[in-house]
Amino acid sequence: VFIAGGLDQLPTNDPPVLKEVLRARIADDGSLVEWTPQPSLPVAMATHGAFFYGGYVYQVGGISDTDQLKRVLRSPVRDNALGPWEDVSPLPIARGHVHQLPILNDRVYSVAGAIDFNLNSTDSIFVGSFPL
Repeated sequence: VFIAGGLDQLPTNDPPVLKEVLRARIADDGSLVEWTPQPSLPVAMATHGAFFYGGYVYQVGGISDTDQLKRVLRSPVRDNALGPWEDVSPLPIARGHVHQLPILNDRVYSVAGAIDFNLNSTDSIFVGSFPL
């Protein structure tokens, strides 16, 4: 299990956004143990979406301390650990609250999301495809 970025405290307290990434092993009884640091994200991000595909963990959109993000980052998973993060094709527009990213037929779908810190939303649907 990987956890990446997030907020340092309640969102109402103007919290800093985090860059840290951690990994935990799943024990035979289903509990999470042995949290260990992984390569940090190159930019702090929260309210982003994440998914696993083709041997990579992807982090999509979200917010920084000052902006909505359109960055899409990926990190290879090797021997149950993450490698270095790299930028891949960005979203067409910057947005936070990217929560769900289903994959169907080698395409990833992302619907709506906040385009500013007042939580105004876009009704756009973004479809990304993976190179063969």
